[in-house]
Amino acid sequence: MYEFVDKLTGKQTIYQMMQLAEEVAKRGGTPKEPLEYKDMYNQRLMPDVNKRIQQLHDGKINRYSVMIEGSEDFLKALKNKSVRMYLASGTDIEFVKH
Repeated sequence: MYEFVDKLTGKQTIYQMMQLAEEVAKRGGTPKEPLEYKDMYNQRLMPDVNKRIQQLHDGKINRYSVMIEGSEDFLKALKNKSVRMYLASGTDIEFVKH
């Protein structure tokens, strides 16, 4: 029933919202445009994201509290071995960069 979740994890949000529109239609509903769903998603998500970013900037939380334990050491080890790394995200690029 939820195979689309596995299929879309890590994909750009717009593709997830396209699937959401399809799922709404399959269930007899009238879907919104995928971009409208994406805007709704971002409107709900961004207040929490912005709060966390502000807390980082203000020094109220440290970066380690939002990182997977050991990830920084792992990335440094890869860098020290001259491994070329890329960041892949389904999140819009402006949000990833911020």
